[in-house]
Amino acid sequence: MKASVLNWPTNSTNFAWIFNMTPEEFRNIRFDLGLSQEKMAETLGVCRRSIQYYESGEKPIPKPVKMLLLTIFSNHTKGD
Repeated sequence: MKASVLNWPTNSTNFAWIFNMTPEEFRNIRFDLGLSQEKMAETLGVCRRSIQYYESGEKPIPKPVKMLLLTIFSNHTKGD
């Protein structure tokens, strides 16, 4: 069973985890947001293959992608 990241700390002082995000955490965020790899790629402004690289650990997740994901994730959790 995958671990949900939606119950992780979401106040502004606890977002340090995003900078050490693992490929599995990246994938879990995508799952929690309910996005396909294609939709995640579109949302982040990258190609689907990049999402596959990030989720497999073949390539590191760039800081700008992490920052955008942080914004999307924090806005998503505010609605809960």
